Amino acid sequence: MEHPYEFTLNGQRLCRTKLQVENALRKVTPDRINVHAVEVNGVRYPVRQAFAVAFDVGRKEVDSDRARRVFLRMGFPVSASPEANRPARTRSAQAQAQQGGVRPRFPRARGLPRPLRVETDPDDGTPAAQVQALEIPPIVLAWSRWVPWNDLLQDERQRTGPRVPIGRPGVYEVIREPHIERLTIGRAADLRARVKHQLVMGHGNHPVHKAILAGEDTTKLLVRWALTDRPAAAEEELHRLYVRRHGRLPKYTQRT
Repeated sequence: MEHPYEFTLNGQRLCRTKLQVENALRKVTPDRINVHAVEVNGVRYPVRQAFAVAFDVGRKEVDSDRARRVFLRMGFPVSASPEANRPARTRSAQAQAQQGGVRPRFPRARGLPRPLRVETDPDDGTPAAQVQALEIPPIVLAWSRWVPWNDLLQDERQRTGPRVPIGRPGVYEVIREPHIERLTIGRAADLRARVKHQLVMGHGNHPVHKAILAGEDTTKLLVRWALTDRPAAAEEELHRLYVRRHGRLPKYTQRT
């Protein structure tokens, strides 16, 4: 049973479970994110808006720092808007560029070395490499519905089983009902070959097929997938987010 999170705000005792927060925000349209955001049901909301709706309080009563701490302790991902981390002079330069003015100067991410800075080898002090900071564009995943593991054993030619995209790259996840924690998160150059034939049916060499069959009741397993042209980057980020939330990789995932 899910335990509620309790705290006091301005003398008022508040208590919610994670599921109650998710249900409260399920049909809410997010406002524009200026500084900090929280992700609920796969949607990013301004933390103050999400807190006010989820806990039924006035938005003026909400302190952004307090809202972030509450959501983090409840297990929701909280992040800062890229626009919020951008220096004011850079935002001004970009606005001028959009109006036909000067070319924008992109800021250096905190903690990264300056462009074209030459690092030295720690062993002998000689120049070792040129350090370059890359700006990686976001990856948007449109997940399929959760499909029962055993349904994937059916023959698609008889039009009785679910259709997994053939020859398309992507990522996939496996869970055990009724839990939402992932058993494995992986990537595929060909989703049908990797998920249906290797992971589920055991054809070929999938690293977790035998372990899942030995340790799980397949009648309770669910699988989903999403297309992406950058499966390795998507898998790495899914692993990172999972570790941040649960403190470990999925049960049958040994490395990222």
